[in-house]
Amino acid sequence: YATAKDLGTSKTTYYGHQPKVCSIAIVGKRVYVGATMTTEDYLADGNRKVKYWPKKGILYAFEVKTGKLLWRFPATGLLDTAPLRVSVDANGQYLVFGGWGGSANGRVRQRYPENTLYLLNAANGQLLWSYFVPPAGKYGFGSASIGSGCNISPNGKYVACCSMDGRLFLFDIRGCAEKKIPRLIYEKAVSMPLSVSGIPIYAYGGKVFVDDEGGVLLTIGRTYIAPAGKGLAKAPDVKHPRENSLIKLDRDGTISWIWPARGPIETPCLSRDGRYLVVSMCHNYITRSKDMAG
Repeated sequence: YATAKDLGTSKTTYYGHQPKVCSIAIVGKRVYVGATMTTEDYLADGNRKVKYWPKKGILYAFEVKTGKLLWRFPATGLLDTAPLRVSVDANGQYLVFGGWGGSANGRVRQRYPENTLYLLNAANGQLLWSYFVPPAGKYGFGSASIGSGCNISPNGKYVACCSMDGRLFLFDIRGCAEKKIPRLIYEKAVSMPLSVSGIPIYAYGGKVFVDDEGGVLLTIGRTYIAPAGKGLAKAPDVKHPRENSLIKLDRDGTISWIWPARGPIETPCLSRDGRYLVVSMCHNYITRSKDMAG
């Protein structure tokens, strides 16, 4: 199945501006897929033009054995954000994903806002509910992507997500999915911005795992200057205290332990029984350091 027939293609030779499959989840006889495409454009900001990166996105469910397309989301049209990660419970009942990019830090109004968590019926692709994460405007954020930071517990009882600015959200979805009302257990600022010499810095909210009891494993990424510091996507010379760390939280949001990785964490792999975690380390593309890679 070519996602290009839905997302289109680009005439540029840059690989990052071609359609790509960014997430796959297989449960039983079905495979769930998230695909996206990024382009470049400019916004008028006073007398100057500011570059931003519009997104196109789509989700699919296929029958594994035959490749038959079972559903797509949205049913018509496309997302105007990127579904970087799809997560499905072990029974194939629910699918969760979050938006990533496309709003130019809140300047572009989106039909499917990037700072929103979406819960679908995995059987038919129908939207059950969505949860809007308000941006931390105090620090200059006009939006707050979720991206890869979302997960559903294997038993389908809990959903966790982390916004890019380091806020963690845990939901109890038992009985509330059919009512189409999300039930938030807690919101916790894990790596929110700190002021250093008047400049707000934050550690990027990363990938999330939630177990059957509502316990959460969270990776925190690199340090960046918050938009209010006039340095969006730039790395400061100082590090946020939670940078590049792995954090375990109990169901009530209490931090039980923190592992300082000392380098960028790539996607961890959790054993099926939740007992063991394998953590891989990648290179730091901000500092161009390969000290921890491999």
